[in-house]
Amino acid sequence: MDKIRKSGKCPKEVVDKMIKLYFDGLSSTESAKETILNKFQKNALLNISKELSNLQDIEDVCVQYGEKKIFIFNPKPDDFDINMIASSLSRQCRFNGHIRDDIEIYSVAQHSFLVAENLPPEYKLVGLLHDAVESFLLDLITPIKALSPIYKMIENKCYDSISQKFNLPNPIPKIVKEVDIRVLLTEKRDLLTKCDYVWEQEKYFTPYEHFKITDCWLPFRAKKEFLKRFYELTENR
Repeated sequence: MDKIRKSGKCPKEVVDKMIKLYFDGLSSTESAKETILNKFQKNALLNISKELSNLQDIEDVCVQYGEKKIFIFNPKPDDFDINMIASSLSRQCRFNGHIRDDIEIYSVAQHSFLVAENLPPEYKLVGLLHDAVESFLLDLITPIKALSPIYKMIENKCYDSISQKFNLPNPIPKIVKEVDIRVLLTEKRDLLTKCDYVWEQEKYFTPYEHFKITDCWLPFRAKKEFLKRFYELTENR
């Protein structure tokens, strides 16, 4: 990445490394559908690798967050700060803002808080921070993300650095992903306009029955609750 900083270009070896990192991250136990999709993603990566190699402007490969400039193809653990993460996630609305009209906002920070609350103690911190990458990259809806291999690769690189910074398991444990889905379905039930459409996740998971989401926090409270929970979980670490 130093070569990029000095020359303003993205060398071929960097692009090759990015592609290898993505390929290495593909599951070895893919379903037939995933195999077809991953072949599509590989072809997409190969097709755009030449364009990445020809980047001339350093700003094409870095982004500004407050006083920090983060090189998104090579993020470092110290690039990520819990206050920045909490501030961003507390202002981002889930479902791209497509919640019921009587709800002002339901933030990614509150979603993350609920995921953490429904996990065993040893998984609560990673549950709280499982969407921390979204504070820097924003999120893509699942169908679009599946067709966006470069985004997924950068997302994985950012999570690698975040996991090092906060001593989180990497990859995100299966139990966290399952709780994430169940919270998602709980949100569908409690926060979205009712519809007859059955989501794919509903074929395998159910929403939680022991609680309902009736109090949607505004950003100031969402950030406060998120940070409070973070410091409680890291107090003795």
